[in-house]
Amino acid sequence: MAAGHQQAVPRCHSRTDGGFIAFADKKNTELLDILQAAIEDWRPSPSRLMSSRIRAEISLQGAGAEDSALSDKDAYWQYYQELRSAPLDASPQAAKNHRKTLLEGHAARHTERLLDLIGMKAVAFGLKVLEADPTEADAKVPGFAEHYAIKSTTKKEREKALAHYNAHISTKPVSGWHLHSGHIFKIDQEMWVCLSPFCDLVPMQKATAAVRDSSAAAVKPFVAVRLTPKTEFSRAEVNSNTLTFLKEGKAIKTYSVYPIGGEFGSPVWRLFMASDYGKFEIKENRTADLNLSYLFGKGQTMQVEPAKARIVGQLRYEYALNLIQKLGVEFTRVGLDFSAPAECQFFNPLRMLECRFVELGLRYVGMKGSATCAKWRRIRPPPTMASA
Repeated sequence: MAAGHQQAVPRCHSRTDGGFIAFADKKNTELLDILQAAIEDWRPSPSRLMSSRIRAEISLQGAGAEDSALSDKDAYWQYYQELRSAPLDASPQAAKNHRKTLLEGHAARHTERLLDLIGMKAVAFGLKVLEADPTEADAKVPGFAEHYAIKSTTKKEREKALAHYNAHISTKPVSGWHLHSGHIFKIDQEMWVCLSPFCDLVPMQKATAAVRDSSAAAVKPFVAVRLTPKTEFSRAEVNSNTLTFLKEGKAIKTYSVYPIGGEFGSPVWRLFMASDYGKFEIKENRTADLNLSYLFGKGQTMQVEPAKARIVGQLRYEYALNLIQKLGVEFTRVGLDFSAPAECQFFNPLRMLECRFVELGLRYVGMKGSATCAKWRRIRPPPTMASA
């Protein structure tokens, strides 16, 4: 894809979900030139070009890569035995859902194996796209980034792109047929994330965990942490891996597992019980309804409160494990007997600077009605500096 390429041919083209069509005059036999001009006029993003290359490689090498991926007959025989095995829940719907889950996992692993076999050529093509970008030679020249139609000159657009990127790499569409680690659900206006280990969430398994004979009541106990909305956050908070970026409609909402921010305070966690062992059906809008209950105190007694929940998102597994680890730190923390002065609860760099100025014999003086006239005034000679 050459930038600034001038072509003296008509640039008539049409693009649909099914393909890309370039139109040419019958007398014009330079079809490749016409196609190149049409593609340049279309201005596809580099991401679309690389995706097209992956699709082409799958079409070209698919049969050979498939034979290689399926060469381990022992592994795939055992997989088929697992597929035919009956789940602990013997109901027909549970058996169907069990097989669906195994097939989803198989499809994901098989696709990964195919991409591993053909991915190198796609990577090589991606490197060529980057090398052909005009900004490689001159950073001031418009490059292929403009094909995304993002106004990167504004801070708002750059922050929006960052938020969408963080949500894209950390979340996925809601999947499965029962509760998973990382499922994000909403109760009224509160957002929660399920942080029980995946093996504890399989229906009919771990029936004695948290609640005695939970299977007798057809419930699945699980631990969830409340997500606190964050309208502002620092670079350090993003790098602390405590934030969750979730796409809600067209907007990206940011949440933290720590109510105060950063890694201060303790996560707000709760033990829930999901009806019907936490099983659900995913709707067309990629959400799912859950009937939950939890304990709460009223007067001198404990009562069970029912709640309607809706699963609205899902963390990718490694991001869910990260939050499970942070919750584990909360559960295994050790209380020590240190005592801190009341005025030093939080680090205040401005206060430290003020104290240093006082040490140097300076005092902060403000003029009435004009904050811009405030200044530091010397109140005593500075201490003598030591010399070597």
